[in-house]
Amino acid sequence: MIREPKTGRTLTLTQAARQLTFRRAALVAISSIEQSMTATEDVNKFVKLNKKLLKLQTACMGAEMEFFKALALLEKKDKENIVIQLIDRDGDGKVNLREMAIAFQKMDATKAYAASVEDADQSIQKSDKDQDGMLNSEEFAFFMNNLVDCLECTFDDLCFVLVQWLAFNDTGHDIIQDALEDNTANADQQDTFLSEFEDEVTETRIALLFQYLDYNGSGKVLFIDVFERLFEVVKTMNEKTRDVLFMMDKEKKRELEYHEFSNLLYNVTAACPPGTHFHDIADAMTVAGASHDKVHALEMTHLLAAVEIDRIVQNKVPKELELTPLSYGRVHNLFRMSDKDNSGFIDAHELVMSIRKLQGTSKDIDATIEDTVALIAHVDKDQDQQLDLQEYAAFIATLASTLDTDINELVSYLAVELALRDNCEMEEAYVLKMKKRVVRKVKAKQLGSNSSQWKWFNGRAGKKK
Repeated sequence: MIREPKTGRTLTLTQAARQLTFRRAALVAISSIEQSMTATEDVNKFVKLNKKLLKLQTACMGAEMEFFKALALLEKKDKENIVIQLIDRDGDGKVNLREMAIAFQKMDATKAYAASVEDADQSIQKSDKDQDGMLNSEEFAFFMNNLVDCLECTFDDLCFVLVQWLAFNDTGHDIIQDALEDNTANADQQDTFLSEFEDEVTETRIALLFQYLDYNGSGKVLFIDVFERLFEVVKTMNEKTRDVLFMMDKEKKRELEYHEFSNLLYNVTAACPPGTHFHDIADAMTVAGASHDKVHALEMTHLLAAVEIDRIVQNKVPKELELTPLSYGRVHNLFRMSDKDNSGFIDAHELVMSIRKLQGTSKDIDATIEDTVALIAHVDKDQDQQLDLQEYAAFIATLASTLDTDINELVSYLAVELALRDNCEMEEAYVLKMKKRVVRKVKAKQLGSNSSQWKWFNGRAGKKK
């Protein structure tokens, strides 16, 4: 392996970290799949799950091999950092008593936890030069050098054994055991604890998947990489919702920060067929990461007709909207979800029913109609009592600004809500019957006052924090 000292070192360190991250993600997925296998009585589903399980188990072994290849190329300081990061569970850069005890228990699973605490306390006292009850990086290096002298081995051999115990020994504490150990809830608090515990495991899985896809540690992941790992899931989604959530820029350089990645996974889970849970999505992504298969270009083009944004918007994004082609293209696909008759316009009936989905039954249908009348009168610039794409895009952009919400997050939210909620047939028939009267009301309002009203939205999208 020929490499520049600095660049090669950074690359190898990143490769080692990614293999560890993938293995952790795979182990959680294996546990999830094993639970699904135990619960199912469907033979075909059991066989499919078993295939995924074997693929992940094989990938875990491959990750171990790749990790140790990368580890062998690292310098002493980098190896020390990897060991301390494996022990430092709270990420504060120091090893405390509890973290050291958990590490000792992983090295000797037969030892009681109390005995591990006692050994850890003695080890910290011997190396803790500043007497703060923890080991910083320098003190931990001193601790490891003492181990080398005590065991009469080389530093590389010690590092190899420690990493093998800490990273690849599945005994001792994991994220589930930690959550259970920290739980002091009584029986009355059990439901709350279980809910919080589920949230903790979910956030851990999201973080692991994000870290694995963040190849260069930039704090961002490529959207195309996320899509490839969600490919099998995406095929089960409603087509119009899929086109909104998974639209890409033509160069496929779109990136997601952590909160955008997290929101996307939650939106995908909500937009999938009934009975789909977050862990199904996370399992699918992890299995896809294990296979290393690239999505065939023809399949991707078929699924993502929306990729060709230049064709959709024809390079004519209205300048006054200040939207990127990607944002405008996504709004266009959201527009299509409400344009039920494919006329190229959203008429009063279609807009009432879309708003009704967002409001639910919190309002009387006649109140929803009045909200729609006020909305059309305000954003219908050419006063034809319906919304074209540019008017609709202006409305969405203004709504995002009013709510202080990123427009792409707002579009994703609206797409999922519109896809998931069904209109009442009786209400739809009533609105259709009232359509001409609604149009007349809009005309009358356009001739009179034309004030802005966003009350119909009722703050459902939430504000950006």
